[in-house]
Amino acid sequence: MPTWPGEKEFEKALATLKSRSGSKINAVAKMGVKYAKYYKFVVHAVERWCKKCKPPVKVVAVYVIDAICRHSRKEFKEKDMYVDRFARKLENSFASLIDCPEEDLDSIARVVGVWTTRKIFPPEVITPIRSMIIEQNPDVTGLDGEPKKKRKRHDEKKKPPPSSLSRKKGVVDPAVALRPPPMDVPAGAAAASARTPSSATNAATNDDQKSITQTPPAAAANFLEPEPNKRRT
Repeated sequence: MPTWPGEKEFEKALATLKSRSGSKINAVAKMGVKYAKYYKFVVHAVERWCKKCKPPVKVVAVYVIDAICRHSRKEFKEKDMYVDRFARKLENSFASLIDCPEEDLDSIARVVGVWTTRKIFPPEVITPIRSMIIEQNPDVTGLDGEPKKKRKRHDEKKKPPPSSLSRKKGVVDPAVALRPPPMDVPAGAAAASARTPSSATNAATNDDQKSITQTPPAAAANFLEPEPNKRRT
């Protein structure tokens, strides 16, 4: 038998958190605000889940604590009860939460860094947690609340686009070098060529005209041969 009205619903929502799904994390946080009257039971359920969840989900548990506190502070302002309730056993919870993959420890440290800069939890609560994280990995980043840095892959080099090769001085793009040079044709000549028929067309027309006006062979022979002189009588 559940000890509080939303126990089964809330624990079921926690069990579905397997990845960093923002929608599911916010749904759990809103559920915590919904059952704020039973905040002690909500915090206890989250603390139990933090201890038994698998290492890849530890970072998600930190996000859940952060989301519940943020939503509650936004909804209830100074009357929020979740921050003080989580603060009571937050150090014990983080003793199991830092048992996570190395790549997730930076994400957890960033949340703790935001809590430090925004003074969500008092120094006596945050300081031991920061020490635990540094002891886990002295090279951890994010405890100062700085944004996540994108890691650059050294094996990837930026390649300039092919068109940019021709812009560099002394470098000719092969595609541009093999391209035939454009012919300079005056604008007036291009327009005239469009109106004037080609030479082949002119030749064909002249031949047709010659064939029409050509003298028959017999008449041509008579014309070319001079007539013999007639004797005078």
